[in-house]
Amino acid sequence: MDKIIGEIKTLSFLWIRSRSNFYTHFSFIVGFSVFLSTPHRRCLLLLSLRFHRRVLLHLSSSIQLHLRLSASVV
Repeated sequence: MDKIIGEIKTLSFLWIRSRSNFYTHFSFIVGFSVFLSTPHRRCLLLLSLRFHRRVLLHLSSSIQLHLRLSASVV
């Protein structure tokens, strides 16, 4: 689980670094960090999906691609 969380953070950092609107992405990182460190993850996930749907969809596709590449290497 820790490995997956680490990879999600890395992918989100790389994606955010490549974008220009710093404030929006910074708020996403803060929200996502709170989501990972709170027991009420389901509620926060719903809020994140609502406010950052495009970012989360991009991360999801990036993670799926990364996992496919990792599986093909192993």
